[in-house]
Parts: sequence; C-alpha cells; structure tokens
Amino acid sequence: MREAHSTLRALTRRTGIGTRGQFDSERDRAYFESPRGDDAAGGILRPMKISKADLVRRGFAHRCPNCGERTLFPRKSLRIHRRCPVCDTGFDRGDGFFLGPWVLNYTVAAFLIVLPSIVMGAAGVIPWTATAVLAVFGCTVLPVALYRTTWSWWLMLYFLFLPASLPANGGPVGDAEED
Repeated sequence: MREAHSTLRALTRRTGIGTRGQFDSERDRAYFESPRGDDAAGGILRPMKISKADLVRRGFAHRCPNCGERTLFPRKSLRIHRRCPVCDTGFDRGDGFFLGPWVLNYTVAAFLIVLPSIVMGAAGVIPWTATAVLAVFGCTVLPVALYRTTWSWWLMLYFLFLPASLPANGGPVGDAEED
C-alpha cells in the first residue's frame, strides 16, 4: 500500500495533476503539453480530443472519424474518398485496407442471412426455393447495400484500436500519414 501511495505521488508530480496546473520543471510542462503527451523517458498520454464513444457514434452515423462530417463517400457513389475533404484524414490507409470492409460485409451476409436461411430450409421451416432466394439475395444484393455501412464500421474499428493516429488526437495529417 505504501508503494502505491509513493507511485501516486510521483505520478502527480510528473503530470501536474492535483497541483492546479503547476509543474515541477519546464521539462514536465513540455512533456504534459506535447501533442502526443510523451517524451524520450516515456509516460502517460494526455486525454484524446476524440473519445472512443465519439468514434462509435461517428462510425454508426457514417461520418468522418476525425471531424464528424459526412465525407466518407461522394454523393451517389460506392467509391470511398481517399481523404476527407474537410480535415484531410486518410480513409484508404494503404494496400489491403479494403479487405476490412470486405470481411465485415461477408460476415454480415453469411451469418445473418445465408446461414440462417439454410438452417431454416434444412429444418423445414421455409421451403428450399425460399432458402435459395434468400441465399442469393444475401450473396449479391446485401453486400452492395451494406458497402458504405461496412466501410464506416471498418474505419470505426480501425481508429478504436489506433485513436492516436487521428489528426485531432495528435496524429499525422495529410502527406505525413502512413498510407
């Protein structure tokens, strides 16, 4: 217990928390006020401007994970913007990034439509012709209908695991981003 108290005191001195914004040294001030909250010695990150709850809300609303604008897709198009026209956040993050939405789309189609229709057909709940129609619908129409949604979900999941890579949270912007 005594060790926990000394660790807490050291953390309080290090970050300035609990000292009404006063820091022990300029190095500590620079550390705490740096864009990513880190220095060569390592340490804690400061709070993110865009929280994980914001990312989830924006992901389900088909909005840019960084600025919250409706800029993922051009109007009446299935092709995603390479970058947000408002904040310049990269949406297509490199080779193979498109596979994430594809996997989400396939999972939704297979486990929510195709598999249940086959199980219901085998159990005799629905006729085999209805099973075939549902399966074809789940394999052709549903993936196209969910394309925008799964891209939005994929970006949401990506930035949930890497929130510091958002420009609003101190990540790189524009050409400095990894593509």
